Amino acid sequence: MNVYRISLEELASDFIKNPINFVAESDIKVKLVEILKNNLKVENESKTCRVKDDTIKNIPDSYKEDYYKKIQSKPEEEKKEIDRVHTEVSVEKNKRFDVAVFEPTITNIRIRGPNLAKGSKRFEESDLEAAFEVKFIKNKYSVPKKSGGEKGEFDPDYVGIRSDLEALGNLQEVDEKFLAIFSNFNFFFKNAKQKEKDGGDEKIIKRSREAQKKLVREASEKNVDVLYVFPGQERDPWL
Repeated sequence: MNVYRISLEELASDFIKNPINFVAESDIKVKLVEILKNNLKVENESKTCRVKDDTIKNIPDSYKEDYYKKIQSKPEEEKKEIDRVHTEVSVEKNKRFDVAVFEPTITNIRIRGPNLAKGSKRFEESDLEAAFEVKFIKNKYSVPKKSGGEKGEFDPDYVGIRSDLEALGNLQEVDEKFLAIFSNFNFFFKNAKQKEKDGGDEKIIKRSREAQKKLVREASEKNVDVLYVFPGQERDPWL
């Protein structure tokens, strides 16, 4: 089992044991970064990656250029290294991945054109070793049906799952891609206890389980592994 699956399972265990400790989605992301950094060290994987000397290019000619040059340059003793694990990593316009792990060497950081003017850093897809999208479904008891659609049809856009899955699926040069879903109320009714089954509407339960199967199929087609976690979970957290 690779370090990324191990790290996600450790994160799942933390959530299952103490879900109240995760107030917002950002808490899950922060914890994932912490676990990844620790586990990369344990596995003797590099925690930092080297940035090639000519990586950052096209510094604009402006009265702010001194700041751009500072972004570009680093003392030789620091070996131009950055952490491998980061949040909100951008590889294309208007799309950032919640958490990403870089390859040991980064070949090209694009901070130029309109992005440089805003101080943004954009990376090449090939420089990512792993990408993660995190979804925290806090207040939904079950899968919603699509408005105006067929009765019982799952609407993944309602909780933002589809856009995350498609973004991961579009990463053709990244082998390790993960969608991590955390639910306060067992959104998919996975391994539901009898009390939960008795108290729920049969149609809603069926719709939620069908939605889970549909998600698994779509994720498999895109080579994305899906983690699904809820309080009190007792079995394998992978879908």
